[in-house]
Amino acid sequence: MDDESKTDDVKDNDDAEATESDAPESTDSDSDAAEPTDSDSPEPAQDEEAPKPSKKRRKKIKSSGSARKAGTTSTAATSSSTSSGASGGGGQGWTMIMVGLVAGLAIGWFGRDIRKQAQEGLSASADPASVAPGGSAAPADGVNPVCKKWADAVCTGAGSKTQGCQQARGASKLLPAKACQGALAEVATTVTKIKSERASCDQLVTKLCKEIGEDTQSCKMVREKTPSFPVDQCNKMLQNYAKVVGELKKMEKKNAPLSEADALAQGAGDGPSFGPADAKVTVVEYSDFECPYCSRGADAVNELKKRYEGKSVRFVFRQFPLGFHKKAQLAAEASLAAHAQGKFWPMHDIMFKNAKQLGRESLEKYAKEAGLDMAKFKKALDDRTYKGQVEADMKLGASVGVGGTPTMFVGRKRVANPTAAAPVAKMIDAELAAAGVAVTKP
Repeated sequence: MDDESKTDDVKDNDDAEATESDAPESTDSDSDAAEPTDSDSPEPAQDEEAPKPSKKRRKKIKSSGSARKAGTTSTAATSSSTSSGASGGGGQGWTMIMVGLVAGLAIGWFGRDIRKQAQEGLSASADPASVAPGGSAAPADGVNPVCKKWADAVCTGAGSKTQGCQQARGASKLLPAKACQGALAEVATTVTKIKSERASCDQLVTKLCKEIGEDTQSCKMVREKTPSFPVDQCNKMLQNYAKVVGELKKMEKKNAPLSEADALAQGAGDGPSFGPADAKVTVVEYSDFECPYCSRGADAVNELKKRYEGKSVRFVFRQFPLGFHKKAQLAAEASLAAHAQGKFWPMHDIMFKNAKQLGRESLEKYAKEAGLDMAKFKKALDDRTYKGQVEADMKLGASVGVGGTPTMFVGRKRVANPTAAAPVAKMIDAELAAAGVAVTKP
C-alpha cells in the first residue's frame, strides 16, 4: 500500500482484503508508490477508494491500535462500517470480523488467529514434546501416536477448520499417552460438545444461505470460510445479522454477471487492446498506473498475452485512475498519447515497471524510451487531449460496479483475482469452451 495514502483509520487492519482507502493527498515526489506486501490472504489485491474517517475516529483507532504493527491492507468497507458503529461491544474488532466475512477473507483474517493459537501451542510444547512420557523418544513430529489418533478423530468429527480441531492438535503435543487413550475412548462426547458449542455458526450459515440463495457465490464463500470462525465471532455476526446480510447482498449484486449490453460496451471503441476484433472471448481490465497491485495485474496480462497469442481472445485496457493517486491521471493520459502513436503497450510496460516515478519529467523519459514523437506527446499532455477519454472510461467502469483497481472481466464475469494469470486463464478457457473453441494447454 502507498505509505502516504494510509489513514490512521486503516493502519491497524493487517488482514483484510488488500485494498487502499481514500486518504490524504500524497506529495508530488516521484517515489510515493510503495510496493505491495504479500499477506497470508489468498484473496485478490486491489486499490479501492473509500470515505475519509473523522478526525475523532482516526485518533481513537490510532490510540487503540498503536501497539499493533501497521498492516499493508485496508478496505473501503472498513471505513464505512466503522463510521456507522458496531453494536454488541465488538468495536473495531467486530468491524474487522464483518469485513472479513463480507470480503471472503476468513482464512486471511480469522485463520490467522487460529494459526497463531496453534503456533503458540507448538512453541509452548516444544521442549516437553521432544521426549515421550516415560523418557522414551517421541516421534519426529513430537506427537505420541495415541494422541495423534485422538486429535485426528476430533478433527474428522468436528471439522478440520474448526477451533476445536486446532485446539485438539495443540493439546495432542502436550498430553501424555495415557490421557489421550482416555480421551480417545470419549471422543464421541468431545465431538458432540464441539458441535453443540458451534451451533451458532451452523445457524449463521443456514440463515445467510437461505436469504442470499444457496447457489450464490456468497453462500459458497460463507460455507467455506465460517467453519474456521471462533464461536464468539459467529455470535457477534448473528447479533449484527442485518448488517452482515445487507453487505453480502450488495456483494452478490456487484459480482453478478454483466448484462450483454454492458459487456459489449466495455469492449467497444478503439481504445488500447490486443487480439482479434472478432474474438470469441473479450477480457477487459480497469487499471491505474500508480497502483502497486495493478503492476501485478500487468504482469498477469503479459503472461496471458503470450499464452493466448493467435487465439480467439481479445484484451481491452480501460483507464481508472484513483483519486488518491495524484500522478495516475496524467499517467493515464500519457498512455493514451502513446496509444495514438501505436505505442501503448510499450509505454504501459515501462510505466508499470516504474510506478514509483510518474511525474511529468519521468513520463517524457519513458516516452523517449518507447520511441514516441516527443513533440506530439508533449502537446497532448499540455493540451490535456485525452482527459475526456480517461473520464469516459471511469464513467463506464463505475456503471459496471468498478470501485477499485485492478478490476477485470472475462466476458460478462468479474474476475476474483486479476493479479494472477492462472485463475484468469481458467475463466478464459471455460468461455472459449462454451463458445465451441478447442482449448489446448500451453
